[in-house]
Amino acid sequence: MLFNDEVGGGWTLDGVQGVSADDQSRIWLGQLTTAGDVFVQFQAQMLAGGTPSGAELRAVQVQGSSTSNPADNACGCTNELATNFDPSADYDDGSCEGVAEGCTDPVACNFDAAADVDDESCTYAEDGFDCAGTCLVGDVDGDGICDAVDDCVDMEAPVWTFFPADDTLSCSDPMPDPSLTMPEASDDCGPVSVEWVVDGPFEYPFGCLQSYLCPRVYQATDAAGNTLVDTVMFTVLDLEAPLFLFPTQSTIQVDELAGEVVPAAEAMVADACDDAAGYVVMEDTLSNNGLEVVLQRTFTASDACGNTSVFVQTIGVTLALEGCMDPEACNFDEVANVDDGSCTFAEGGYACDGSCLADTDGDGVCDPFEVLGCTDLAACNFNIDATEEDGLCDYCSCEQNSFEGYGLLVESHMVHEEGELAGLTTYRMYVTTPNPTDVFSAMWGDSDTPLLITTSTSFYQHPLGSSLGHNISPLAFEVLPELEYDSWLTVGLDGPAGPNDQAPSPIGDSESGWLSNFEAGGDVVLNDETGGALYVVNDPSENIVSGDDLRILVGQFTTDGELSGQVNFQMFNMGMATDDADISIPFTGVGQVDSASEIVCGCTDVAACNYDMDATNDDGLCEYVSCLGCIDPVACNFQEDATQDDGSCEYETCAGCTDPAACNFDEGATIDTGCILPDGNCESCSGETDGTGTVVVNDVDGDGVCDDDEVLGCTDDAASNFNPLATEEDGSCLYCDLVLTVDVLQEVVCAGDSTGVVGLTIGNVVFPDSIVVLLNGEVQPSEVFEGLPAGAYTAEVQQGAACEALVNFELEDGGALTIDVASENVSCFGADDGLVDAVPLTGVFPIQYVLSGMLADTNATGAFDNLAPGEYVLNATDGNGCAADQVTLTIVEPEDIALVADVADAAEEGAGSIDLEVTGGTAPYEFDWSSTGTFSSDDEDISQLPAPFAYSVTVTDANGCEAEGGPYEVDDVYGLDDLCQVHFVAFPNPTQDILTVELSQAAQPAMLTVHDNTGRVVWQGAFFGMRQQLDVSGWASGTYQVHLTHGLASARAQVLVQH
Repeated sequence: MLFNDEVGGGWTLDGVQGVSADDQSRIWLGQLTTAGDVFVQFQAQMLAGGTPSGAELRAVQVQGSSTSNPADNACGCTNELATNFDPSADYDDGSCEGVAEGCTDPVACNFDAAADVDDESCTYAEDGFDCAGTCLVGDVDGDGICDAVDDCVDMEAPVWTFFPADDTLSCSDPMPDPSLTMPEASDDCGPVSVEWVVDGPFEYPFGCLQSYLCPRVYQATDAAGNTLVDTVMFTVLDLEAPLFLFPTQSTIQVDELAGEVVPAAEAMVADACDDAAGYVVMEDTLSNNGLEVVLQRTFTASDACGNTSVFVQTIGVTLALEGCMDPEACNFDEVANVDDGSCTFAEGGYACDGSCLADTDGDGVCDPFEVLGCTDLAACNFNIDATEEDGLCDYCSCEQNSFEGYGLLVESHMVHEEGELAGLTTYRMYVTTPNPTDVFSAMWGDSDTPLLITTSTSFYQHPLGSSLGHNISPLAFEVLPELEYDSWLTVGLDGPAGPNDQAPSPIGDSESGWLSNFEAGGDVVLNDETGGALYVVNDPSENIVSGDDLRILVGQFTTDGELSGQVNFQMFNMGMATDDADISIPFTGVGQVDSASEIVCGCTDVAACNYDMDATNDDGLCEYVSCLGCIDPVACNFQEDATQDDGSCEYETCAGCTDPAACNFDEGATIDTGCILPDGNCESCSGETDGTGTVVVNDVDGDGVCDDDEVLGCTDDAASNFNPLATEEDGSCLYCDLVLTVDVLQEVVCAGDSTGVVGLTIGNVVFPDSIVVLLNGEVQPSEVFEGLPAGAYTAEVQQGAACEALVNFELEDGGALTIDVASENVSCFGADDGLVDAVPLTGVFPIQYVLSGMLADTNATGAFDNLAPGEYVLNATDGNGCAADQVTLTIVEPEDIALVADVADAAEEGAGSIDLEVTGGTAPYEFDWSSTGTFSSDDEDISQLPAPFAYSVTVTDANGCEAEGGPYEVDDVYGLDDLCQVHFVAFPNPTQDILTVELSQAAQPAMLTVHDNTGRVVWQGAFFGMRQQLDVSGWASGTYQVHLTHGLASARAQVLVQH
């Protein structure tokens, strides 16, 4: 605020004589709010003492926030008549004493009777008025003119001589200035003043804020104060539609083949009155011939008052039709004009729809992929991969499995006709047995004897089900009814195991995934070298015993396909672990299949020597030589077993006298050629050389037995050695009758042991002291034979020299403990989660397993876990004390996961990369990259990296083992010219103790950083001069990244530390 011209300015208190100071001698003149410095300079008229006579003029200056007296002026009493007159005072401060100044004229309105000195302040009333301004005679019309001098008493308001008419404006037009529409008025009594009072208040009768009524009020006032008020009404209307600022082209062409794209359906509108005006767009396709499309977009803009404008844009689009352009491809798109690399081709032998180009037999296997082989599961040479029967199945080169009484039963358990399972059938499979005490041991399979339970479609598996029946609770069936028909394997259980039951244990799934595949709806297949099984141990559990119904539940299967396969199982006959049966039974569909084989192997060629009329399958062993020979019974070389004459018959070597009584009898003669017979009863032929000697009588004792025919021996039938053929007593009769019996006191316990004990009982002993006992020809000290192994024995007892007896007996071998041992290596380097699992195949419970090595442990289950890597030895002993063959195992740990990163800085924006090399662990690996920015990736090697950022990676191998790498720093080196580059060499490389880093030219300041192959910083510091040496003797052997930075420039080198 500035008053500095000739006219000047100021402010006064209207109708008030003055304002008194407060108790701090202050009068409030104003309030100033500013961010700047305040400077105040003014002159004020003050009434000292509060009376007009004390009026004085004061000059004041104030800088900032302060208190100021008039600058450079002395204050005091300036009245020379006063008793305290101060001649040095420039300004009177109202302190004068002893002098009363004022108006001394009694006629004046402000006469002061106490004033001693006239201060020329007297004021007087105007003519016709008193000092208070009141007309002395009166002012009837109140026009401020006293009636005494007023020749017109005005009681009427002025009248308009011109008043503007109401007007209508556009909302975009400015409101006319009030002075331009000022009306005119007159009054009969004098002058009239016209003024603009106000615009408003606005009225909004049109439904929008942009159209309204604005009343403008004017007032005319005459000298008597009479007023006339009237209103001009301005009607402001929004009648203008919005304008489109964009788009502006009504027709455009877009060529997608040239990389152009159809613009977004967007617009920009402006409205003269409505800042919130908007638009809508509708797009229609006017034409589309497959190659070109014509689009029409209709943009409609509107404001709040309903004004609208329309802009129509037509877009012609030459389409880029991406697709496969190769006519030979299965997904060839004849209208495509841009090949997108998506072409797919049928595999060899197949059409694009997956059907065979040729399938002569219609079995769904294309002719080029047919595999010839034996498709009969019961055959020795069954080929699981065979799709086409070659007619060469062999049933006789392997031992046929036949255990009378055992079988496999498949029954239809539930046919589903409604609900989620409609169209499916639930089957149950049982092993049938000949005895109620038969015990189930295991269900198994491997590459030699596959176990197959297959369906022509897939098996139903409930999401909350299990591949093992004992893991499913019937309590859930009420809320999950389909769960009751889940597909699973079991041993006698269709729910959780009870207190007297035993849940079966699976093995081999971690190697082949046979159970996991089944749980996913696939077939049950165990046909690899490792194999697998579902087994139980031979204990009193109820669910593994056949029972009175002679069957054991082994599985439930729900499918809409046909069942088939082969089931292998081991049974303990009558519950005896030493009497086991391994049985394999092929099956198709439902029904009972018995284990007894209908196959009889033998020679089926009737022309062969070993033709077997009962044989059903030829065993390939027909032979045609053993039955060749002379088939003439008369011939000398006649062969009774010969069936084929080989022309070898001869009749001379057997020609001669065939009468035993003849002198020329020939024992070998079969063809009689003439005999010479003696005449007498005991005549004999003697001395003859050609069968024609003399005949001699020879019966000395005359017993009717010729001397030559006498047989010496004991002829007393009461003697022990009576010889019924003896004709001549020789005095050798012995009279003893020993009776021998044996009792097996202890069988051989373990196979190969010598623990058998047999007792010999001797009856009818006559001379005890002469008894000698021999076992297999060796003299024994007693009749109890101990320490015998399995085998055949002859016990012989001699009573004197002439009496003896013998008895034969055989000891069977004892039972053997055999175990199947599987192991799992530790999952991660440094872990101790290795496993050893032993399963008894034969033996007597309980079985004690002893594991020695890195961990020593003993248990009765055969399962050992939490094993560290190393060598282990497993021994097992069963309830009979029989030991299994010692098993040596090695638990291996994978190498530690090591990461080596080759970092390439970004030579241009987004061009950084990291090549990661992973060693150790177990492939395949998973990668999880992150950065200090927003980057993430699951690739091994990452590229197109923004910089500068640090990147870190977590690598997880197939066993879930993890390794962390990084942070690897990728710098942004783009935008640098050669003058900004830094070059160095690091030597020797490889190094052992000292690493020298040498610059090609001095660069300071520089920073040297070294990372190991995991990305950790192992050394960092400032680089001084052109050469610096690092002591690496304490660093681990491995690869290191040396990184040197100088300003914006950087360089890297890779070095190898070897100790």
